[in-house]
Amino acid sequence: MYASDLDSICISFFDFAEEDLTIRCLGYNNFIYIKPIRHFRTQSFYTLHIILKGSGTLFVGDKKYNPKEGDMFFIPPNTRLCYYPDDDNLWEYVWFEFQGKNASLYAQKMGFDAQNHFIKCRDFSNITLLLQRLLNHYQKHASVGYYDVFSVFFRILDSNLRIRENQTPNVIDAIINYMQCHYHNPGLSIPELCRYFGISHSYLCKLFQDTHHCSAKKYLIQIRIYNACKLLETTSISLKEVAYSVGFQDEIHFMKTFKKMLNQTPTQYRQNHSSK
Repeated sequence: MYASDLDSICISFFDFAEEDLTIRCLGYNNFIYIKPIRHFRTQSFYTLHIILKGSGTLFVGDKKYNPKEGDMFFIPPNTRLCYYPDDDNLWEYVWFEFQGKNASLYAQKMGFDAQNHFIKCRDFSNITLLLQRLLNHYQKHASVGYYDVFSVFFRILDSNLRIRENQTPNVIDAIINYMQCHYHNPGLSIPELCRYFGISHSYLCKLFQDTHHCSAKKYLIQIRIYNACKLLETTSISLKEVAYSVGFQDEIHFMKTFKKMLNQTPTQYRQNHSSK
């Protein structure tokens, strides 16, 4: 359970009124402890729900969905709606209530529109950790910062920006930029990139072959080795530290990969190029 021993949390913010977008509430519900509402209703605000566990049924207007753990659903204002958990798989979810002149635009950027109110949450494992920290902080301190909530909302937005396969230049640029920002993380892998950007492995391979004439894996290795070279040139840190600093999980693998790519060992490279 994400918020132990609690059936629900509702954290309201009434002192903030950004024109662009304002988070009005952050909430949590656990339907093991609370009774679902099974009748149709409407609301005067936007909500985004992230399902942490379980599954259920969602009606938005005349559309029916069956969201489950790892999914998100979006409800616009003044829309007939009804949602409830499955009896044999009761759900937990976190929800954001928000409004503002660009609220619908932010929803569209995540892939929601009049025809689709339900999508898979990209980067779900990391997002749930951020949400859990917010809830745990609230339990311990009976408060949570507005901009802490605001930043998590935008992390969800950033992770779930819709990518269209006919926007190849933008997609490849975004992936490469992500690699360059996160190459030092040993958890960054090709499957992780596919999950983060919501694209298939075959499509990712095609993107790199068409634009850079190599695999995505090789391109990531090239970024890591390039940054390893800069460290070898400008620092005196150990080879183990260099390896960990650029995303390799062990020194031996780093040395073998370096030698294969540059036809010289890291030590030889440092001797020939060091400015220290």
